[in-house]
Amino acid sequence: MIYATIIVATIIFNLFCGIFRVRQTKLGWKLFYIHIPIPFIAWMRISSGVSWKFIPVLVVVALGSQVIGGKLPSLKG
Repeated sequence: MIYATIIVATIIFNLFCGIFRVRQTKLGWKLFYIHIPIPFIAWMRISSGVSWKFIPVLVVVALGSQVIGGKLPSLKG
């Protein structure tokens, strides 16, 4: 259950970051904000006692969520 909670939180955080990412210029300083979820996701993983072996799954979920967030047409500005 804790794995599912962390995955859902990762998806939610990164969907919004993906939406924000597509609005920024390539290599602009505001692209730093797409990295904001990383400490929160790491904190959730560590505080819940989830093994470091789960990190690759979270990376794939985070990247996929940002790509999907960037392709959501209804939320683009």
